Amino acid sequence: MLRSSAAVGTSYGQCNISSQRHEIPHNSAMSSFMENINQRISNDLEKSEIVDGIRTMNEVESIELQECEKQINKYLRQQKKIENEHKDDFKRLNMCLKEERRIRDKDKVYRIDTELDQIMTCFKMSFINLCSLFLTKCMSHEKYELLTLFESIFQLEGTAFVDSKKKVIELEMNPKEPELMRKLNKGLCILNEMDIHDMHGRAVQFKV
Repeated sequence: MLRSSAAVGTSYGQCNISSQRHEIPHNSAMSSFMENINQRISNDLEKSEIVDGIRTMNEVESIELQECEKQINKYLRQQKKIENEHKDDFKRLNMCLKEERRIRDKDKVYRIDTELDQIMTCFKMSFINLCSLFLTKCMSHEKYELLTLFESIFQLEGTAFVDSKKKVIELEMNPKEPELMRKLNKGLCILNEMDIHDMHGRAVQFKV
């Protein structure tokens, strides 16, 4: 694609170059041609200057720029002629390209969703394994549903005290569930004996 300059100043005055967006067929010969044209135009525009809102350049570069636009228009006319001669074929082609883009986008979304599901599954399984370990090692193989763990244990309020060597977490017991709180207190005492450290090397302790 190419957007040509709006106006070009030469030694003979200003010459208007239409501002036009060009769609170029994607074959190897045309691609090579357009790469060459775009490079030539870029080089010419780099040498030009903008004075009072108008791009100016010397006569040789101005003529070359106009010649580039003539060549582009020539190829566009050839492209339009071919499209008119094979309207049904191009219509089917456009429909196929549209369907291809739709499938590619759908495949991309599917792959991203799959990867996110795999990541979340990893976190979920790790969390479930930690819960299982806590119930097995610290609470004498007690069996609780995950919902019960969330509502009765993990949502307990508390306060954390942190220094350079340790982190102490004081939990507020729920008086409405005395039996569970008693078992939890016993389990936390066992957990404290496991000498747990956080990622910064601080010892982690629980109090109730």
